[in-house]
Amino acid sequence: MRYTTQTGGTACLHPEAEGVLALLTEDYKKLLRLLTEHFDDIKSVPTWMGISEATAAFVDDLMHGYSEHRGISVDRKRLAESHEAWVYVDISPVGDPVLLFANFGSAKGVLTWENSD
Repeated sequence: MRYTTQTGGTACLHPEAEGVLALLTEDYKKLLRLLTEHFDDIKSVPTWMGISEATAAFVDDLMHGYSEHRGISVDRKRLAESHEAWVYVDISPVGDPVLLFANFGSAKGVLTWENSD
Protein backbone atom coordinates (compact mmCIF):
# COMPACT_ATOMS: atom_id res chain seq x y z
CA MET A 1 0.00 0.00 0.00
CA ARG A 2 1.29 3.48 -0.84
CA TYR A 3 0.56 6.45 1.41
CA THR A 4 0.82 10.16 0.71
CA THR A 5 -0.21 13.39 2.36
CA GLN A 6 0.35 17.10 1.84
CA THR A 7 3.46 18.22 3.75
CA GLY A 8 6.11 20.91 3.90
CA GLY A 9 3.94 23.81 5.03
CA THR A 10 3.18 26.22 2.19
CA ALA A 11 5.41 24.21 -0.18
CA CYS A 12 2.49 21.75 -0.44
CA LEU A 13 4.71 18.74 -1.09
CA HIS A 14 3.20 15.30 -1.71
CA PRO A 15 5.77 12.67 -0.69
CA GLU A 16 4.85 9.00 -0.81
CA ALA A 17 5.84 5.94 1.18
CA GLU A 18 5.02 2.29 0.79
CA GLY A 19 4.37 0.14 3.82
CA VAL A 20 2.08 -0.39 6.77
CA LEU A 21 0.08 2.41 8.37
CA ALA A 22 0.33 2.40 12.16
CA LEU A 23 -1.61 5.11 13.95
CA LEU A 24 -0.13 6.68 17.06
CA THR A 25 -2.84 6.52 19.66
CA GLU A 26 -1.37 7.77 22.92
CA ASP A 27 -2.45 11.40 23.36
CA TYR A 28 -2.49 12.01 19.60
CA LYS A 29 -4.08 15.47 19.89
CA LYS A 30 -1.35 16.71 22.22
CA LEU A 31 1.37 15.30 19.94
CA LEU A 32 -0.21 16.97 16.91
CA ARG A 33 -0.46 20.31 18.73
CA LEU A 34 3.16 20.21 19.90
CA LEU A 35 4.52 19.21 16.48
CA THR A 36 2.47 21.89 14.74
CA GLU A 37 3.53 24.55 17.24
CA HIS A 38 7.19 23.60 16.86
CA PHE A 39 7.13 23.91 13.09
CA ASP A 40 5.10 27.13 13.30
CA ASP A 41 7.80 28.54 15.60
CA ILE A 42 10.56 27.89 13.03
CA LYS A 43 8.82 29.45 10.02
CA SER A 44 11.89 31.64 9.44
CA VAL A 45 13.48 28.49 7.98
CA PRO A 46 11.63 26.98 5.01
CA THR A 47 9.93 23.88 6.39
CA TRP A 48 10.53 21.87 3.22
CA MET A 49 14.33 22.14 3.21
CA GLY A 50 15.17 19.46 5.74
CA ILE A 51 15.13 19.58 9.52
CA SER A 52 17.84 20.58 11.95
CA GLU A 53 19.44 18.47 14.64
CA ALA A 54 17.55 20.62 17.17
CA THR A 55 14.22 19.74 15.54
CA ALA A 56 15.22 16.06 15.42
CA ALA A 57 16.04 16.20 19.14
CA PHE A 58 12.68 17.88 19.83
CA VAL A 59 10.80 15.13 17.96
CA ASP A 60 12.83 12.42 19.73
CA ASP A 61 12.11 13.94 23.14
CA LEU A 62 8.43 14.21 22.28
CA MET A 63 8.19 10.58 21.13
CA HIS A 64 10.26 9.22 24.01
CA GLY A 65 7.95 10.94 26.48
CA TYR A 66 5.24 8.35 25.75
CA SER A 67 5.72 4.66 26.51
CA GLU A 68 3.93 3.62 23.32
CA HIS A 69 6.19 5.75 21.12
CA ARG A 70 9.55 5.49 22.84
CA GLY A 71 10.93 3.19 20.14
CA ILE A 72 10.55 5.96 17.54
CA SER A 73 13.63 8.11 16.82
CA VAL A 74 14.38 10.51 13.99
CA ASP A 75 16.58 8.95 11.31
CA ARG A 76 19.65 11.20 11.48
CA LYS A 77 20.80 10.01 8.04
CA ARG A 78 17.67 11.51 6.47
CA LEU A 79 17.44 14.94 8.12
CA ALA A 80 17.85 16.67 4.75
CA GLU A 81 14.91 14.69 3.32
CA SER A 82 12.64 15.23 6.32
CA HIS A 83 10.40 18.27 6.60
CA GLU A 84 7.28 19.61 8.27
CA ALA A 85 4.67 16.83 8.60
CA TRP A 86 7.02 14.18 7.08
CA VAL A 87 9.91 13.05 9.28
CA TYR A 88 11.87 9.89 8.53
CA VAL A 89 12.26 7.71 11.62
CA ASP A 90 13.89 4.56 12.89
CA ILE A 91 11.59 2.20 14.77
CA SER A 92 13.03 -0.17 17.35
CA PRO A 93 11.08 -2.21 19.88
CA VAL A 94 12.46 -1.41 23.31
CA GLY A 95 11.43 -4.19 25.65
CA ASP A 96 7.82 -3.20 26.27
CA PRO A 97 5.41 -5.81 24.85
CA VAL A 98 2.65 -3.19 24.46
CA LEU A 99 4.85 -1.08 22.20
CA LEU A 100 2.87 -0.33 19.06
CA PHE A 101 5.61 -1.78 16.83
CA ALA A 102 6.71 -4.77 18.94
CA ASN A 103 5.86 -7.35 16.26
CA PHE A 104 7.67 -5.53 13.46
CA GLY A 105 11.21 -5.65 14.82
CA SER A 106 13.51 -2.81 13.81
CA ALA A 107 12.22 -0.88 10.82
CA LYS A 108 12.29 2.42 8.95
CA GLY A 109 9.27 4.65 8.85
CA VAL A 110 7.79 8.09 8.40
CA LEU A 111 6.20 10.13 11.15
CA THR A 112 3.54 12.22 9.47
CA TRP A 113 0.74 14.47 10.63
CA GLU A 114 -1.64 17.08 9.24
CA ASN A 115 0.17 19.78 7.27
CA SER A 116 0.14 23.04 9.22
CA ASP A 117 -0.23 25.50 6.36
